[in-house]
Parts: sequence; structure tokens; C-alpha cells
Amino acid sequence: MATGEEVRIFCPGSGNTVVAKSAGGLGAVVPAYCTSSGLVHIDKASVNAPDISCKRPPRSRAKETGNSCGRNNTEVAIGFPMSSAFVPSFTTCFDDQHKEALYARHTIPSAIKTAAKGVSRPPFDPGNFYDAIPVNELYKQTTQLDTLAKILNSTALAGKYIKPNSAKKFLARGHLAPKADFVYAPEQRATFYYVNVAPQWMAFNAGNWNAIEAAVRNLVDRLGRDLEVFTGTYGVSTLPGADGEQHELHLYVDENGNRAVPVPKVFWKVVYDPATRAGVAVVGVNNPHVSAVPKDYFLCKNDVCPKLRWLNIDSRKISKGYVYCCEVEDFRKTVDYFPEIPVDSLLT
Repeated sequence: MATGEEVRIFCPGSGNTVVAKSAGGLGAVVPAYCTSSGLVHIDKASVNAPDISCKRPPRSRAKETGNSCGRNNTEVAIGFPMSSAFVPSFTTCFDDQHKEALYARHTIPSAIKTAAKGVSRPPFDPGNFYDAIPVNELYKQTTQLDTLAKILNSTALAGKYIKPNSAKKFLARGHLAPKADFVYAPEQRATFYYVNVAPQWMAFNAGNWNAIEAAVRNLVDRLGRDLEVFTGTYGVSTLPGADGEQHELHLYVDENGNRAVPVPKVFWKVVYDPATRAGVAVVGVNNPHVSAVPKDYFLCKNDVCPKLRWLNIDSRKISKGYVYCCEVEDFRKTVDYFPEIPVDSLLT
């Protein structure tokens, strides 16, 4: 911030207020500005920035915006309510029929290296988006084992893929907008909504997907400017059942055979630089159990990963999540619910 540049510091929540050393009692929304000495002037006092906090940790909310997204799906804003406004931290596009997070859209700030460290992970919150589906129960590993046995019609086959209490053989809550992409602790905790996650095999979650997320943050830091990031899912992953046929995987199957919360074929991340209108789509295969990647897991014709100087991963390792990269326009031909953005070049 420049000297004299003013911001508003706010602490959402009933009865919550801004707290700062030597500044006395403050309100829920307080103007502040940087001084020439590097301090923050707030309510007649100048304090160090780390000395400003809230009376209690702000709580986020997830709410429908009233806008549609994707294929006439529901746009959800996740952020913080003020007395006169709602300040979004990021948005997601949610398929209410299938209870599926299609994509999230957020900005990684150039100051991402100053992000709060060691922020505790809150419980995941279903909000008001899952009706009577017990989404917390669905992600328990024992529940996954039972559900997969029902889908594949074989407890033995299900046991090959889901091993409760194992390090990597289960479906994790795969963040779309990741916790580590946000600077402030309340923003990081706000990523723990189920409308911001999809079932992701843990071997992939902790493998190449984690490496991709870190590479994007490093790119933001190196460029020194904000990048816009879209992270989403596509298709429904399959595994062979007792009959030898491929069966689509879901975390929820009721007694009538109705299904919800699909396991995606792939996770994708479009990284976009608004300043240069350069972008690229990075795609990871969410199925570490295949011996070779099926053709229908590929969303574009040409892999441009070798052109990306900022992405250095073991992209062909299926057990970590096979990864390839697409030109954005090529990617959009398949993922038709991806938003229209002006892309002039490849983000190399």
C-alpha cells in the first residue's frame, strides 16, 4: 500500500469489532491508512499492522448470488457479510441436481508469499446446498468402501481401491479454490465448504495436484502480479465392476439407485493473467487405478505442458495423477461451461 492509501478494516459477525493496541474501542468497520513510517493509522492511533485483529474470528457464509453459471447452474459466493454489503472472497459454480462443484473462480494476489501460516482447518460445511444428503458421512472411508462395493457389485473389488485408514487409498475432499491460495486466515478457513470440493483420489490430491497448486503460487510470486484462477471438474470417473463393465463412481447411491456427488474423471485449472491476456489449462487425471489413461480422459488434442517453464512435475506418473496441458480455446471446445475470457496467448 502507498503512504496515505486508505482501506476499511471490518470484522463481520454480530457484536464483532476491530481490535488494535492503543486504539481504544473500535467499531465493526474502521477506516485505516498507511503512514510514512510504515505504521497503520487507525482511530487516532498509529499501530503495527499485525497488532490489528478482530474481537473474535470472522465467520464466512456461502450464499447464492442469483446469477447462473455453466449450464444454467447455481453461482455461489463465499465471503463475509457486512452491515450494508456482502464481500465475496471467491465464487463457485454448483450443479444442484447432481450435487457437483463444477468450478471455482478466485484471484491469487501478488502478495501470496505473505499468507498466514499454520491456520487451523475447520470442519467442512455443507451450507444449505445438499438437502437431505449426509455429505459429511459420504466422505468417511468406511462409507466409501460400502458405496463402491454397491456400485461395483463386489466387496473384494471395492477393497482394492478403498482401504480405510490407509495413507492414499481413499477419496479425499479435493479443494477447488485451495486454502493456501488466500492470504488472510478467515479467507483460508472460508474454503472449507462442500460447494468448493469434489471427490479426489488421495494419491492424486497429495501428488501432482498439490505440486500444480504450489507451482501456480510460485508463478504469481515470480510475476509479481495477481493471477485469476479457475479450478474445476469434468466427467465421471469409472472402474470395472464384477461384470467386467465400467461403472461410474459416485459417493451417494440411495436405495432406489439415485446417485449424486460424482467422482470426476479429471480436475482442471485454468491460470489466467489479465494484464497480458495469457492463459493455459492444466488437467489432471483423477484415476490412479488405470494402467493407461483412456482416450475419453483427454480434453484437448495437443499437450502444451512442455512449453510451460513454470510447471516442473512428473506429469506422466499415473499413480500421482497423469497431467497434460491445453490451449484455453482448445480446452473450451470440450468444457463448454467454462466462462468466456479473452485469451490471446499461452501463459508459459
